[in-house]
Amino acid sequence: MQQSLFNSIKKSYFPRWDQGSHWKLKVAGIRKRFGEFGYCDDVSKTIYIASEIKKKSDLQVVMIHEICHAVTRTGHGKMWARRLLKAAKKAKELKNFKLEAALKKEVAIYKNSPSRLKIVKFKMKK
Repeated sequence: MQQSLFNSIKKSYFPRWDQGSHWKLKVAGIRKRFGEFGYCDDVSKTIYIASEIKKKSDLQVVMIHEICHAVTRTGHGKMWARRLLKAAKKAKELKNFKLEAALKKEVAIYKNSPSRLKIVKFKMKK
């Protein structure tokens, strides 16, 4: 499920990014190891997603969040936030209003943080 969702997100939200399919998705137990739900490794071109995430809506938010890091090559600064808001706008166009709201919330969470500061505020719903 995760790989097909990743491919769908790339196609719908980031159509010009990774056209050569150089980036890969890896689902791993990173939550315990790094304390994060997702991680973008631009050296190995890998998006890591915590194996603990089971809900599709949570997976979408984390994947889009991490792909925005890959696209902008930045931390949680203005460029990253603009790209995340662009994805939120696309979610609205696709009538996925819950995803739109979740992505806007992500931007709000990181709005006042320094660009390179890691803040883990994303909460999965049970």
